[in-house]
Amino acid sequence: MNDTEVLIIGAGPVGVTLALECWHRGLRCRIIEKRTEPSDKSKALAIWSAAQEALSHLGVVDELRERSLHPRALRMYSGRRLLVRVPSALGIESTYPDMIILPQCETEAILTARLQALGGGIERGMEFEDMEQKPDGVLVRLRHSDEQIEEVFCQYLAGCDGAHSAVRHALAASFEGVALPQCFVLCDVEISGAALVPNEIGIYWSSRGFLAFFPIRGRVWRVIAMRGHAEGTANPTLSEMQEHVTEKGPGGLTLSNPTWLACFRISERKVEKFTHGRVMLAGDAAHIHSPTGGQGMNTGLQDAVNLGWKLEGILRGGLDGGKLLASYHEERSPVAAKVIEEAGELLRVSMMSNPAARLVRDNALWLASRSRKFLTKRSIALSGLDVQYQPGVLIQKDTYWPEDYLLMGFPPGSLMRDGIVLTPQGIKVSLLAMISGTSWHLLLFSGRKPNYRDVSLLDTIKADVESETPWIHTSVIWCSRESIPGKDWLRDEDGSAHRHFGAELTAAYLVRPDGYVALRLQPAHFTPIREYFASLQAVQKSASAAVSAA
Repeated sequence: MNDTEVLIIGAGPVGVTLALECWHRGLRCRIIEKRTEPSDKSKALAIWSAAQEALSHLGVVDELRERSLHPRALRMYSGRRLLVRVPSALGIESTYPDMIILPQCETEAILTARLQALGGGIERGMEFEDMEQKPDGVLVRLRHSDEQIEEVFCQYLAGCDGAHSAVRHALAASFEGVALPQCFVLCDVEISGAALVPNEIGIYWSSRGFLAFFPIRGRVWRVIAMRGHAEGTANPTLSEMQEHVTEKGPGGLTLSNPTWLACFRISERKVEKFTHGRVMLAGDAAHIHSPTGGQGMNTGLQDAVNLGWKLEGILRGGLDGGKLLASYHEERSPVAAKVIEEAGELLRVSMMSNPAARLVRDNALWLASRSRKFLTKRSIALSGLDVQYQPGVLIQKDTYWPEDYLLMGFPPGSLMRDGIVLTPQGIKVSLLAMISGTSWHLLLFSGRKPNYRDVSLLDTIKADVESETPWIHTSVIWCSRESIPGKDWLRDEDGSAHRHFGAELTAAYLVRPDGYVALRLQPAHFTPIREYFASLQAVQKSASAAVSAA
């Protein structure tokens, strides 16, 4: 019998990202895939800012961005009347402010090449057969292409095997939701004609349904249209797609040379639990929804990153497996629910057929689009950077932060944003880049008007952290034009980083490996940090109790 620490079923972008996380963190991992060859279909196209940040420590984002198209904006029309234009990077505070478009098959290829560079690889032609959970792991049976059965014992099993997940079925896990009656068709096709704005996404609403254009590269676009109820489920022809474009689009467009034509239906479903003992579900195996908004793959990629560092904490950090796996469900399930709800709402708004309702919708959107605040809010929502985890196992309530400053900085559960500081040698450093790829990180701020008593305080906290929690990397940011002799502390010369983080007094931000703020303190002290990790330490108990807790 073969054994491994983590066994991943499914080698789409979510499964490969989780495998990358495991290899990056030194975990023994296998990833299997029943397909004998990689997919050549473009499928999901969009990768938003939050997903790019989540992948940044894995060494793939530069290549993803280099090979991608960078759309300038999203345009929404009613008929041929422009209702709103949302610039792609409006209000986005990120190293990667713009959404990128890349066919999913190319995204998978880049992720897979990186996995191979780290020493891993995908085992193809193997299929999940069944499993049996045990007190200390999961016994999994895999069927090879020659029908031979292999037994694998793993400590943790991850089902990343898509909407028809065999792992989910083996768990008999509920996958509640609805299937919409409408059929939709798509094609990847060359388009000629001057009516489309180059390098901008176009969404057209009409009484006959909606039509969407997504630029891929050059003259190649993804076109998505809604079919009538009586038009069946057969894949469309080029002639049918041309008819949709002529009827519902801007006019004057000719389609040619399609590389993919498909019909699909939309379901909105989510599992009740993301974790079942030592088995976890991620990506489409856990949640599916309308492609409206392009959030599906992005949500799954962030599932994988959220889960990967927690498995490291369990297997290498001595943290409580039950609590960390509970936090995976606790954090990711509400995110999936919100994505399903918002994508569904946008789809239903797009499909309105009642003339009076469409008029109200169009006028409301046109009026709202005059507000830069509205456009910025929509841009940030699409980027995924506004995800806010609620207080729970790994997110502390914001009780150590002065009430007067609660709206300043970044509260627990939010993604940490950037600040620019100087090294003692005067070199500019991005705080976000500095913490990327590390484990836990503690940022200690001196306060905007520090005195030399604060030097002793910060020294003491740093020493306590290094003594009691050595896995936390600590950085001190001193607000002054002058360096502290003998200290390698970073310097916030003009106080901009302190203002950005709301650090009026001495302050501390504990940042998780995935970039989310776990807790923050003002004034800074070590006791809450000690208590935080003490609550997560694995305790000696029976293995069966550990599994039931998960």
